[in-house]
Order: sequence, then structure tokens, then C-alpha cells
Amino acid sequence: MENISISKQELVDLNDIFSSFIKSKTVPAFSMLIGEEAKYSIRGVREMNLRGVDDVVLPYMNEEMYGVYLKTEGDMRISMLCFMMEKQALKLAAKLNGKDSMESLDQMGRSSLAEAGNILLAGSFLNAISNSTGFRIDCSAPGFAIETLNTLIEDPLAEISAHTNSLVLAEVDIFGVKCGITIHLFLIFTTEDTKKILSKGETG
Repeated sequence: MENISISKQELVDLNDIFSSFIKSKTVPAFSMLIGEEAKYSIRGVREMNLRGVDDVVLPYMNEEMYGVYLKTEGDMRISMLCFMMEKQALKLAAKLNGKDSMESLDQMGRSSLAEAGNILLAGSFLNAISNSTGFRIDCSAPGFAIETLNTLIEDPLAEISAHTNSLVLAEVDIFGVKCGITIHLFLIFTTEDTKKILSKGETG
């Protein structure tokens, strides 16, 4: 099991690289989904062990979230979680299905949210990484669940922690300027794979 560390400067550089991917690919994809201007903020890119994740999920403790989960294989191992509160999920599902509002999430609403997560994570962010680095990245089908964040993040963490003692977590918020729909992204990497991204950034 690897035990590679990353420097503060490398975390700053990763923040800049991820920001460029999200700004150029993920935000426009979200904007297209909701039919209006969207903006984003990166709340942090940090290296941590598994215990450190507890501090990350603390602000959302005990609140039920609607989540879409993807994982990758190939040249890089990445776990990704797109999640939102119920009110935001219902507003987004309504927009995606051409409705003014939704009181509850039906099967069509679930499918549309799963596909939206797939577009934002696999179709935009992963494509940006692959196009920038040249790495082969194979993505799983999106999984959808309604659980607390502690439960939602278990599978993404397990996928990464099976191969490393530490991980790099990027926290991203993307939101519609007018509608206020906000989604949260957790992008989870092995430290070794972030080094790969950084090395390609230096030579690219």
C-alpha cells in the first residue's frame, strides 16, 4: 500500500488545474442542464487520511442527501460524489424534466439526476482530465442513492482507501446564478494519481 505525501505548493497547483477543468468543462455543462448562467467555487483541495474525512462531512451531519456516485479504472483511480439537499434535488429534477416543480422524486426524476451527475462528472470533469493528460480513464455507470453524507461517501472512500493510506479530496460547489440550485462535488484521488496529473501539467 503506497504512502506518498504531497506538498502545500502541489496542492495549490492542483487547485489551479482542477479549477481550469471545472471552469472550462463542468460549469458550462451544468449551465446547459439548468438553462442559465452557473458559477463555481472550490472550497478546498487537501490531503488527508480517512479520519480526516469526518471533518469534511461534519457540516452536513445527519442531513439526508441525494447523491450520484461514479468510480474509475484504467490509468487513474478516482472516486466522485455529486450530492445535494432534497430541496435542491427536487428543483433540479423539475428543471431536467420540464416541470415547474416536483413534490417528490419519482423514477424519472431519479434517472434524470443520475444522468445529470454522469454528465457533470464523467462527461465533463473526467474528459477534461483525460484530454489534458492522455490517460485512459474508464468510468463506471452512475449510482444513485438518498442517504446521509456519511453513508453516501462510504463506497467512494472504500474504493480509494483499498489502495492508499492517504487521499486527496477536492470540494467543489456549482450553482445556478438565478435559480439558486446548488450541487456539491467531492472528487477523491489517490495521492499517487494527483502526482500524475501534476507531472502532466508541468510537461503540458
